[in-house]
Amino acid sequence: MSAQSEKLRKTGKNLKRIQNSAVPGLDKLMGLIKKAETKNTIIIALVISLCLVFMIYFHGFKHVV
Repeated sequence: MSAQSEKLRKTGKNLKRIQNSAVPGLDKLMGLIKKAETKNTIIIALVISLCLVFMIYFHGFKHVV
């Protein structure tokens, strides 16, 4: 069992080394993608919240008048 664990650890280290040497800019690219995704999520949340505020405001305003 411990031999299998050691082999898995070595495999993980080898994959990390291959990833770093084969595609050096991959981390930067993944960071940029994550940043854009977060920005888009925030924009969508703001648009939805504004729509809800306007709907609640005008719905409530209609009942008062």
